[in-house]
Amino acid sequence: MTAKLQGVLRELYPGENIEAMARVLAEASRRGWIAYGEIDVEEPERLDLMLLLIEERLLIPKASAKSMAWEDRLARFTPDEVYEMPHAVRSLIQIALERGVWNPREAVKRYLNEIGESKMEAILDLLDRLMKISVDHRVDAEKLRGLAEELSLGREINRIIAELKGGGVLSPTLRDPRRLRYELNPALMRLWPSST
Repeated sequence: MTAKLQGVLRELYPGENIEAMARVLAEASRRGWIAYGEIDVEEPERLDLMLLLIEERLLIPKASAKSMAWEDRLARFTPDEVYEMPHAVRSLIQIALERGVWNPREAVKRYLNEIGESKMEAILDLLDRLMKISVDHRVDAEKLRGLAEELSLGREINRIIAELKGGGVLSPTLRDPRRLRYELNPALMRLWPSST
């Protein structure tokens, strides 16, 4: 059932326990979440796997210290702790399960289509540009807004940012109070067509 997904993961994450990773991602994509105690891998390998999945933003801890930003999420690694899979990542994993390809642009397109976004192509163009200019998976809010203006999305940028946050495509980084930045989901940046 996860053979196609395993093939893709083997290329993207060499040296990892691909079978366990595929099982966890397949289950989380089906339900939208998984509990730490459900992961059938011995410690410390289970902890290592979860750290990788969190770092790649394939799974996000549900618990939060202050805000819903990814950087404020709390990973405690207790049996009942829940990890959510962002909507766009669910689509990404489902595509990999179905066809054996890692297609983040199509996954985001599926998500935008599911929520009825009428400016889908313009938003995908915006993401194409953001992927090219991001540094360490991050982009300044001013640059994001400037690109949105160029694509005639300026008036709708707050709604678009909310949709992209809701889909797990990006998250605000609030640690530097001098400037607002957004973190782009690393798993979605992998093999994004315009970022190579």
